[in-house]
Amino acid sequence: MTIRSKFLFVSLSMISLACGEISNEELNATAESALTRACLTHVTPDCGYKADELMSPVASIVRDMSFPAAHREIDIPVTVYVPPRLTGAVSLPVVVWTHGGGFIPRDRPSTQGKYWASHLAQAGYVVVLVSHHEPSAWEIDYYCEQHDVEPGTPACELIQINMAAYLKPSDTKAVIDGLDAIEARLNEYDVYDIELLTEQLAVGGWSGGSGSTLRLAGASYRVEDGRMFSIRDERPVAFIAVSPSGDDRVGFTPESFAGIERPVLTITAEGDVKPDVSIEPRVRPHYHMPATGDKYQMYINSDATAHGTMNLSPDDTIMHNKVQATTAAAFLDAKVRRHRKAQRYLDSHVIGELLISDPTLRSEAPTALDLAGVPVPLWNRR
Repeated sequence: MTIRSKFLFVSLSMISLACGEISNEELNATAESALTRACLTHVTPDCGYKADELMSPVASIVRDMSFPAAHREIDIPVTVYVPPRLTGAVSLPVVVWTHGGGFIPRDRPSTQGKYWASHLAQAGYVVVLVSHHEPSAWEIDYYCEQHDVEPGTPACELIQINMAAYLKPSDTKAVIDGLDAIEARLNEYDVYDIELLTEQLAVGGWSGGSGSTLRLAGASYRVEDGRMFSIRDERPVAFIAVSPSGDDRVGFTPESFAGIERPVLTITAEGDVKPDVSIEPRVRPHYHMPATGDKYQMYINSDATAHGTMNLSPDDTIMHNKVQATTAAAFLDAKVRRHRKAQRYLDSHVIGELLISDPTLRSEAPTALDLAGVPVPLWNRR
C-alpha cells in the first residue's frame, strides 16, 4: 500500500467514524477525540447523519386527501410526502407533522411544514402533513362541551383563548386514526405498494405545532378558568418539537411536562424569538420533562437563526438547516426504527461539534439559561 493509499484509507475511516459507522463497543476517549477532530475538517458537511440523502428536499407528494373527525364539521385535509425512488413493496414508518401558527382558512390546505416533511421523507419516512382549519361556531360549542362548559356562555368565551390546545392535537389524533385509509389511498392506483408501519409512528411540529406535539406526548394544558386537561395519545413512540411554545404560553405551565416519558427531541436557537416570546421559555420544557435518558435538546447558537428559519427552507447551504434535518433523522432512526448506529450518533460528540464548526455558528456560551441559571449546552441529553 502506498503512502497516499494509506492516507486515503485513514481519511475514509475517519469520515465513516464521524458519520456513525462505528463498532458496537462503547466509544473510548481516544476514539471520541478522533471523531470530533474528523468533523472539524473539510468533510464537516458529510458528518451529518444521512446528509447526502437529506440535503436535496425532493419527495413524492400526494394531495387532496381528507379525513373526518368527531370534533370537526368538515374533513381534515392532509398532504402526504412519500420517499422518492421507491421500488417494489415496502414497509415504512410514519411521521405525522402538525404545522405552526394558528388556524388556516377552511378552503385550502396548509403548506407550512413542507420542508420538514420533504426532508424527513428523504430519510425514509412517510410524512403526513396535517392542516388545522379555523373553527366554526359549532366546533367552538363542541370544544366548550368537551371541557364541561355550557356553549354560548361567558365561561365558554373565556376558555376559547386556548382552544388550539385542544383542536390541533385532536386533528392530529383523527389523522392517526385514518392511517389505514391513507395507506389504502396511496396504493389505490397501483402507483405505490406501501405498508404503513403504524407501530413505528412519530409526531412532530414547529412552533404552534410543537405545542400539539408535546400535548400528544403527555403534556397537560390549562384553560383560562384554571383547570388542567390532557389529550395524550399512546400510539406515537417518539416526538420532535421544533421551537417549543414554552412553559408559560398556550396553556402550558412548568408542571405541564411531568407526564412526558417517551423520547422527545426539542430544537431551538439563539434567534428563535418573537416580540412576545423570549428564548428561555423555549428551552425550559426540556428540563421540566422526566430525565429518562431519551430527552434531547439542540440549541443552535447563531445570529443567523430566526423563528422562521427553524421551519427549514429550500436553501440547504445554511448550516443550521443541515444540523436540524440530519439530527432529526438520527433521532427518528434511533427511537422509531431502533437503529443502533443512529443511537450511537446521538450519543457521540458529532452533533455538538457540528454546532460550532461553521462560521455562522458560535462557540461561546448561549445567552439562554436552564432552570438552574446555567447557560444551556448546544446538545443535551437527559
